Amino acid sequence: MVDTTITRPLANYHSSIWGDYFLSYTPQLTEISSEEKLELEELKEKVRQMLVETPDNSTQGLVLIDTIQRLGVAYHFVNEIKISIQNIFDESEQNKNKDNDDDLCVVALRFRLVRRQRHCMSSGIVFI
Repeated sequence: MVDTTITRPLANYHSSIWGDYFLSYTPQLTEISSEEKLELEELKEKVRQMLVETPDNSTQGLVLIDTIQRLGVAYHFVNEIKISIQNIFDESEQNKNKDNDDDLCVVALRFRLVRRQRHCMSSGIVFI
């Protein structure tokens, strides 16, 4: 008769030198102080001011919006970003047939930001 039992090799790993330290770790800092809250509000206001002052369709404005979104703090500036991208979309709709001097990176960034806000912008028109 043929033995059909399958035996799995056992792995005898060494125990970790850290033990269960990181499984039960609780951070010491659980809330931010009033000074930190004040600094946070000042920084948010500074970024909000940068968004408002930067021309919408400029390369600097597009990169600023992209950076804010990539950092994951765009939820603080939803209205400002929405207005800027709406202005970018409206301007691109008005200038469909005009030559654009922007390089491919700026055009692609503009296209991605506008499409992320659920505006209908054809890729054929943008990249021609």
